[in-house]
Amino acid sequence: MRGTRGHRWILAVLLIFAAPGLDVKPKASTAFTAHRSGLTGFRQHSRSNQNLLKSGLTWKRPAATRTRAVFGSLNELHEIPQIFLGEVAAVVILSTLYEGAEKNIRKQFQDSGDETAVRILDVLFKEITGLGFIGLLLFIVTRSGTGNLLAANLLGVPKEENATENLLAETFEDVHIIMFMLIVVLLLQAFITFFIARQVADTWGSYSQSRAFGSSEDSLESRFVARGYLERRSNATAYRGIDLAFLKPFSFGRGLQERLKVRADPLHKLIMWRAVRHEFLFPRDQYARGEEVIREDPERGFLSFEDYLRKRLGKSLIELIEVDGQTWIASFCLLTPIAYCCLGLQYVTFLQVQCGIIWFLASVAAVISVVLEEDTYELTPKVPRDPRQTLQLFAGTSTNMLRRAAILAGSVQGTGEKLAWADADEYDDDRTSLTSIMGRRFRPGLTDAENSPRRPFLGRPLGYYRRRKLGTRFPESEVYIQVLRLLAFLNAICATCLIVTLLDKPPSKLEELGWFAFAAMGYIAQLSVAPSILRRLTIRTSIEGEKDVDCIQECISTAKRNQMRRLVILILVCGWEYSAAGKRELWTTSGSWTSSLAKKWRRRGDRLFEVLSQAQQKQIWQTFSAIDVDGNGVVTAQEMAFIFGPAHKQGLLSGTSVEDSLRNIIRAVDNLDTGCLSWERFRAMIMLATLDRTLEEQVLSIKHFFDTIDSNNDGEISSFQLANIVQKLRVGLQASDFTNLLYMQFSRAKPTITKGEFVEWLLPYLKSVSRTAAAR
Repeated sequence: MRGTRGHRWILAVLLIFAAPGLDVKPKASTAFTAHRSGLTGFRQHSRSNQNLLKSGLTWKRPAATRTRAVFGSLNELHEIPQIFLGEVAAVVILSTLYEGAEKNIRKQFQDSGDETAVRILDVLFKEITGLGFIGLLLFIVTRSGTGNLLAANLLGVPKEENATENLLAETFEDVHIIMFMLIVVLLLQAFITFFIARQVADTWGSYSQSRAFGSSEDSLESRFVARGYLERRSNATAYRGIDLAFLKPFSFGRGLQERLKVRADPLHKLIMWRAVRHEFLFPRDQYARGEEVIREDPERGFLSFEDYLRKRLGKSLIELIEVDGQTWIASFCLLTPIAYCCLGLQYVTFLQVQCGIIWFLASVAAVISVVLEEDTYELTPKVPRDPRQTLQLFAGTSTNMLRRAAILAGSVQGTGEKLAWADADEYDDDRTSLTSIMGRRFRPGLTDAENSPRRPFLGRPLGYYRRRKLGTRFPESEVYIQVLRLLAFLNAICATCLIVTLLDKPPSKLEELGWFAFAAMGYIAQLSVAPSILRRLTIRTSIEGEKDVDCIQECISTAKRNQMRRLVILILVCGWEYSAAGKRELWTTSGSWTSSLAKKWRRRGDRLFEVLSQAQQKQIWQTFSAIDVDGNGVVTAQEMAFIFGPAHKQGLLSGTSVEDSLRNIIRAVDNLDTGCLSWERFRAMIMLATLDRTLEEQVLSIKHFFDTIDSNNDGEISSFQLANIVQKLRVGLQASDFTNLLYMQFSRAKPTITKGEFVEWLLPYLKSVSRTAAAR
């Protein structure tokens, strides 16, 4: 038999868990008696044990005994129960560690909002569970003697009545473990691809938040200036005192070779991505300006393209790792002839074949990446060649500005009120006079582009007319997915083959090490290409009428829940200032609060901010960015009045004017006495008003907000009253949103809500904040 002496010893030691409960005590043969006596004196006679192991561990029943006990070998442990107890303890400890690790990993993924990582984890542990059941079946088949019958009938192996091992059992066990290793490798490479691609997904977030105009380095204007497309020139009569002068045209590249050169350029990636995003958000309207569409449909302002792509990215990855029957059959048909041809090869030649296959698959992946990029390019709308017109086109369409427009439009929708803004920017064109509600007054002068005879617009994609006349020369999205699924599975097979080669016969000679290392480099090259393929596939499936409607609705619902969290934060900040002013705390009285105390509070707020998850930090940043209209990284009291003005009218703040209340809020963390809040001071203020307070204090703030709505003091308000007040608070929630949220909470329609029910409704948000504070 193929198993070694050490393998037999390990097998005998592991199969002992049911020994104390066994009632079968057959009369041992002479060989078994000698074996048993050897085990009895194991600690005193190690040399005799070594001699015993050389003779093997198998034992024979008397010839008269025809039945076979599956756990018969465990009778050997009756005289040494310490081994049994130790093994039971080891299994319990390992199981506890396994369950604890699984729960911790799952909790980390859930807290970070990585739904895709959770699904990959589910697939991994499902495979582990399947491995356990298959292992149990294998044990019963081999130990009950069924394996001997199958080996004799199928493989022609001589039937040995008392044999405990045979070729079929051993090879089946090896194949089973190798197949499980293959699935684990496939899932691990999916994890690696996902986490690398997720880092680029964070870049998508920065793309969508980039302002068109502004002096910030992240603005599109600054990027065009840095790359030499535009130049800033002084002009005292222009906006911001400068003009943007045209230097050279911008394009995505006119040929394949030129596009390959600019493909790695961050500016080209950004503009191409924004063009796809603009078409996604405002389809079939080449002349659409953001606020015009948002005024008619405020809900669209909450659709985040980067969040949509994140979800699509996860779905695409799951589609690639969930191997179907067609992929298994195709892989089997492709690799079986290659495997038979490799049976008679020398070891070095076999490594060379492995290396060639791996690098061939890497080349195929690189070609698919280029094809996907060209396919996406043909579907990408063309931007104006004058970068200034591109800035005009994308002005006001960053995520935060669109959300700001949706909040404003939603706050007056159905009320008959009109928008009146201090940052209004009237302009006339061929159509009508419009009022900008997203801060376009901060743009510079555009010289001759300002007086263009028509508004900037997105052009038809390069392949639009070609596809209409001749059809597409690229495959459909479903074909991409099938090919990439097969490619990912073949890559996992190659990686598993490398692992098995390393474990079975590690390369020892220099030539063998060289080929093995070269093959490993090919697999790494495949992994490096995979994230870019996944990103391009995600964007490709988001254009040309392939939008995922369910995913869009899910993104909008998530955005509405996030707005609900912002409402709670607004209530807590107002309640923090209102309560402190009532207690006449030092930071609410002018002249009593020093810069050193403000600096101390700011540092405490910074420490609390670090406790938050990345998703929670992002939400606070989005709130800050929406208030910071001019994008200079600082919010003034005038800008903060945009959010806190309606709250003051509602009686949520203490001062006689909103300016007095905002001075109190700013003073708490303004250690430099600037009268405004930078991003660092703003987030510290939010943390002091939320995480630094107890749950009881937060509940009091919620009850105070309820009391300001309950005008007749009967302890009950209508859902219409609540929706009407919250709509004026400029958090972007409307009456229909509250109807849905209340129904989800109480599982029935709620025309009225009591104070206790109101607290119960918002309690999950408060508990999450208090739990984070308690964990610090």
